[in-house]
Amino acid sequence: MSVLCPSLELKSVISSHSATRLLKSLVLLRRNLSGRDKNESNIVNRVDEVSAVERVEVDSYNWRRDLRVKDKKFVDQVLCNARGGHGGAGLPKLGGEGGDGGDVYLEADEKITLKQLNPSGRREHVLKLRAENGCRSRRQILKGERGLDLVFKVPVGTCVCRVNGKQLMDLNSIGDMVQVARGGQGANKSNSFTPERGSFGSFKLLLKLIADVGLVGFPNAGKSTLLSRISEAKPAITPYPFTTLHPNVGYVKFNDLRRISVADTPGLVEGAHENVGLGHRFLRHIERTKVLAYVTDVNGFILDQTSPSRSGVETLFLLIKELQLYDATLLFKPSVLLLNKVEDAETERKADEIIEAWNEKRIPGPISEECQMENAEWPSFAAVFKISAKEKKGLHDVVNVFRQQLDILEESNSERFLNSEEKLQRLAVELVGLDS
Repeated sequence: MSVLCPSLELKSVISSHSATRLLKSLVLLRRNLSGRDKNESNIVNRVDEVSAVERVEVDSYNWRRDLRVKDKKFVDQVLCNARGGHGGAGLPKLGGEGGDGGDVYLEADEKITLKQLNPSGRREHVLKLRAENGCRSRRQILKGERGLDLVFKVPVGTCVCRVNGKQLMDLNSIGDMVQVARGGQGANKSNSFTPERGSFGSFKLLLKLIADVGLVGFPNAGKSTLLSRISEAKPAITPYPFTTLHPNVGYVKFNDLRRISVADTPGLVEGAHENVGLGHRFLRHIERTKVLAYVTDVNGFILDQTSPSRSGVETLFLLIKELQLYDATLLFKPSVLLLNKVEDAETERKADEIIEAWNEKRIPGPISEECQMENAEWPSFAAVFKISAKEKKGLHDVVNVFRQQLDILEESNSERFLNSEEKLQRLAVELVGLDS
């Protein structure tokens, strides 16, 4: 009996098929060969001799595996199209009015994540929200019923923006709600019994993490190691830059059962405010943190062989400048300076040099021109620590200062609220006096 296709011919057949039919072709070929007698077992063996390269090529088109990989991606933005319900038709002869279309709302919910809204993790995925149309007028019911509103749940901390980036509203608290599409008016006398179409809008839902403390710094400064030492979070930790590809949040637990959340964002590089590196996309996640921790490697940082080598002093000033260029208000947040990787006498000396340069605001020569700032724009560090996240040195004092700064911030916010209440009470008393 003649061989159906030698191994070389089989490879050419596989390469000629489309990607989605490769695996099916092999299965069908196996079935055709498996029904033959034992003398033809060598044919089946020849099929098994397809090179590993061909098998990898077939497996690479396994869409189920690709989907599982994409599911692991961090989702912090989703595109959304919203349309209100159309108005219902009327009965002009009988004076019947159509019902109004329903509206579309977004409501903040703590149990929802953007990952649930976009399971595939694909950037091109678009949510399509549509409210119910208004009911038309009928002889039995001249007044058509209004269409049902659509209330769509989104995570707390979602920023609703236009596609062009214009911010519309922040949903920072549970129950916060915003209308993104309005229903059309039903047919009636005012619109000459012509029902209106519901409004349509395209939006971008951006998630900004709400955490108590945000860790910022250059790549490989030790932020992920620090987070893993003070919390139960398990971020990826490697000795090369850009290990952190998406924000990680961990919780620091105290003996009195209090918890504070700490967010680790991807490292920034020079020019991050101009979309350089990985950190620029995640700068928005530190906007809503209450306290900032500037993590600096005392040994400095170098991105690659083509980039200049920066000392620990230079990385600190460059980091502050990047934050100032992105959003100057970040520098006015309560902050702490953490000088990391202080593990011997040499690194201790480098840490002292950084502290001395910072106290004198002495900017190193190579970056003196690009880091010139007004005195009022420098952050005011509540404390400066020399730590080693790897060896767990000095971390107990760090988390205590985090808690202390959060308590101070909460007390000041309470005082502001009480002051505003007192002003309202005094105003009410004055108004009563005027009336009398």
